[in-house]
Amino acid sequence: MKRPLTMIAAALISLSGLTQVQATDSREIIWLSAAERSALMEEMRKFLSTSQQILVATLVEDMARVESVARPMGVKLMKETPQSLTEKLPTGFTQLGPQAHLGFEDIADEASGLGDQKVILQRLAELQTSCVACHAVYQIKVREEK
Repeated sequence: MKRPLTMIAAALISLSGLTQVQATDSREIIWLSAAERSALMEEMRKFLSTSQQILVATLVEDMARVESVARPMGVKLMKETPQSLTEKLPTGFTQLGPQAHLGFEDIADEASGLGDQKVILQRLAELQTSCVACHAVYQIKVREEK
């Protein structure tokens, strides 16, 4: 019998179309400098790593760890995004980004409050919906600077 998380992952993969090879990438291109792209990709890798750490900490009921990894990804990190980068991002992207940051903030708040495992996992699932939506719509490419 498959574990529930394995079944969820399989469902997400099949729903997202990742099991099919696409000849063309029809996602909207966001053109950035190499440095801007690097910074944005680093933030996304932090989102992914933090999500995994939240899962592990939640499963062992280590709410102090959940809060300590989630909190820095919240509003604090959102405020550190350079205005020059934000101005280059399309409206849809700038709406999904704050949703992700606020999602981490909500997880940290729950962990420091009641610390309900089910609530934290539900909030993480909702947060990752923003991640999946963003990756489905946008791609980041480097525009060579002259």
